[in-house]
Amino acid sequence: MMKTRMLLSLAAVLLTALQAVAQCRYCYSYEEFMAGKWQPLDTIYTESHSKNHQLWWGGNDFKLYTNDDSFNKQLKKKVYIVAVGDTLFLNCRNLRCDRQPFGNGYVKAVRVGQKSLLFVNRITGDEAMRLVGSMGFGLIGGAIIAAAQQKELNKQVCYVISSKADSKGRTHVRLVNDAMIDQMLERNDSLRSEYYSEQNTGRRILASRVVPLLQEAGLFSQGKK
Repeated sequence: MMKTRMLLSLAAVLLTALQAVAQCRYCYSYEEFMAGKWQPLDTIYTESHSKNHQLWWGGNDFKLYTNDDSFNKQLKKKVYIVAVGDTLFLNCRNLRCDRQPFGNGYVKAVRVGQKSLLFVNRITGDEAMRLVGSMGFGLIGGAIIAAAQQKELNKQVCYVISSKADSKGRTHVRLVNDAMIDQMLERNDSLRSEYYSEQNTGRRILASRVVPLLQEAGLFSQGKK
């Protein structure tokens, strides 16, 4: 019952893919985003590679494009984040977790706290691979192949960005693990208890558990300043 409630809550939080024609803006860096230095876009379109992925956050599954071919190159390589209404799309091209890249494409993201962005993606990085890889999920080359939406959802974890890019233009992200949850939920003993009610460390850091708890704690804020 608790698992079903969490998944329903997660589905309510994670918005479906959009094709946008208004209220579009973008930033070139983490610093611009945090300072609210947006640049406007007249029209932008979002496209998901899979219909199964449209009901959840996980994975850099989204392609963003406009009617301007030259700006599309900027979207692919240089734009950091795009706001479509209140929905944020984060460029994964330069994201790294323990030196492991996430690849090209955009992922949905949300502000958490004052200086951080949270997103959900495939399990990568040393800690996530160690914690979740022992659960028999069939990790292949740092990626996870799932046949259905439910399986895919249960093989995603949360990551946080709280700093600007390094000298090489790479943004290093952190896994949302037990220690980070302790900080995020330090004032909410009941939600912390619910988080730790899952005894298996690998299972309790999955996005299907973490996202609903953070949402219930009221930690997600609107995407735009």
